[in-house]
Amino acid sequence: MKRFVIGIVVLGIVGLLATGEATAKGGKKGGKRAEAAAAAAATYKSLDKNGDGKLTCDEFTSGKKDAQDAGQQFKALDKNADGTLSLDEFAPPKVKSADKVKKNKKTKSQ
Repeated sequence: MKRFVIGIVVLGIVGLLATGEATAKGGKKGGKRAEAAAAAAATYKSLDKNGDGKLTCDEFTSGKKDAQDAGQQFKALDKNADGTLSLDEFAPPKVKSADKVKKNKKTKSQ
């Protein structure tokens, strides 16, 4: 069961990253991205054993073979260093729209 949960976490994160890249390249905004966000939220909820809406390091690392590596991942994700992960910290950041990316490239090149 723990391996199943870990697999779901990995698939959810990979899915979010893949759909974010597609959106940055001018892909559809919704659809797959919304599905990936829902999958990440479901994974987050399944890891949140006490249902308080926050992931502790123990909840995040439970069931992972390499607890030290998982602990380092947790620290990297915990942007505000409060010892817990919110859903916003757990899921990858939203990707800028293609128009904003193009605009920023033009501004930097001038």
